[in-house]
Amino acid sequence: MVEKINIVVNGATGKMGLQTLVTLGENAELFTVVGANSPSITDQFIEQNNLNQKIVVSKSFSDLLGSTSPDLCIDFSVRESAMESAVLCAQNGVDFITGTSGLNDDDIVALKALSAEQSIGIFIGPNFSLGAIVLQHIASIVGRHFDTADIIEMHHAEKLDAPSGSAIATAKDMIEAKGSAFESNKTEKFNLKGSRGANLSGIGLHSLRLPGLMARQEVVLGGKGEMLNLSHTTLNRESYMPGLLLAIEYISNNKDFTFGLGSILDL
Repeated sequence: MVEKINIVVNGATGKMGLQTLVTLGENAELFTVVGANSPSITDQFIEQNNLNQKIVVSKSFSDLLGSTSPDLCIDFSVRESAMESAVLCAQNGVDFITGTSGLNDDDIVALKALSAEQSIGIFIGPNFSLGAIVLQHIASIVGRHFDTADIIEMHHAEKLDAPSGSAIATAKDMIEAKGSAFESNKTEKFNLKGSRGANLSGIGLHSLRLPGLMARQEVVLGGKGEMLNLSHTTLNRESYMPGLLLAIEYISNNKDFTFGLGSILDL
């Protein structure tokens, strides 16, 4: 019999945190949710969300770790909380998966060093949608054959950061695969500042934040007399769960640092 993995969820009151709790509950033969954390969590959280009454809830992540002794933390909080929680997990020998957006390059370097120093598994997932990861992979392949490219990423109005971590990861993969920067658009006059979006090594990055959206990403590549448009649409948060389950399985068997689902998929 496979031993169950004891898990705490950081950022449990957010939409991704709630969906994670539901999915882990649906896979109770593999996982036991022992704790849930959020600064806004209440004593009624378990009852309100029809969760197992044995789950410990806390506004303090440090107290939660001390009272639950988990094997793994799944984090869907905010950047500052994710970084603090990762350090606490490392100090307590707890593996760490985060899908929190807004982590910068220095954060990633710090988490990689933390994983090596404490011999724990740390997994950063800019996107847990399998379709989005496939799009990212395809974009890195076809991007080698085009000199110009833009990425348009669209998310719900509540998303706090821009561009999305997924869009940045896609652009970086395209640049690495190409081995050079893309050609920047030669706009000479801007009637409105920022109208060409952000620029990452020649790739234009454009962010939409609108009610009614969940998530969508388009990679548009231009050549002489032609355009190639690649797109992926996320309809709900359930789409992230198969990828999250793969990350849990991987990190539980590999005590190292891993960035992105693309690192563990056979692409």
